Amino acid sequence: MREREKEREREREKENTLGTMYKFDFGKMTQTNTITDKVTKMRRRAAKAKEKHLAVGKADDEEDEKVLEEEEDETPKKKAKKNAKKDEEEEEEEETPKKKTKKTPKKDEEEEEEEEKPKAKKAKKAKWVWEWQQGKKWKAYSLADATLLEEKLNDAKLKFKSKALSFNKGQSYEFDLENDTQKNVDTGTTVKLRRRAAAEDDDITV
Repeated sequence: MREREKEREREREKENTLGTMYKFDFGKMTQTNTITDKVTKMRRRAAKAKEKHLAVGKADDEEDEKVLEEEEDETPKKKAKKNAKKDEEEEEEEETPKKKTKKTPKKDEEEEEEEEKPKAKKAKKAKWVWEWQQGKKWKAYSLADATLLEEKLNDAKLKFKSKALSFNKGQSYEFDLENDTQKNVDTGTTVKLRRRAAAEDDDITV
């Protein structure tokens, strides 16, 4: 008996000196003293009415009960006022993201400039002038005639006949866009024609 008491005293002194550390095993429901290797059983059970002061989550339960009591004590008028305030807060929260996404004028200008930049990089479509030679001078075809010649060239129809011209209506003309000539089939008169890049002062371009 005395040896056991001495051993217990030594364990207590050891615990007091080093500080007690415990290892818990919830699978086996055991608690082990890491210094003395002493193992004790533990358990978890439902709290009794008289043990409420030891029950886990007691503070939460009391808080819930308090909230329920307050809600029951509220008059319909107070409830309506509280609900109205809640609705106002929800509306403010919905409006807040909209305010954040509102663009500043400066930001709008920067975005417009970025959209315009790619357009500026696009090469301008070339403008052309169609002319026929009268003596030593060159005369421009009308817009309708120039458009006809441009369409034929784009369609690779380098030789064709047409009566649908704005001048000498009814007479047939033969065009050779490969050799740059225009021939009046009725009179046999042949003149030179040309297609050149349009200048700034040219009025009729295609």
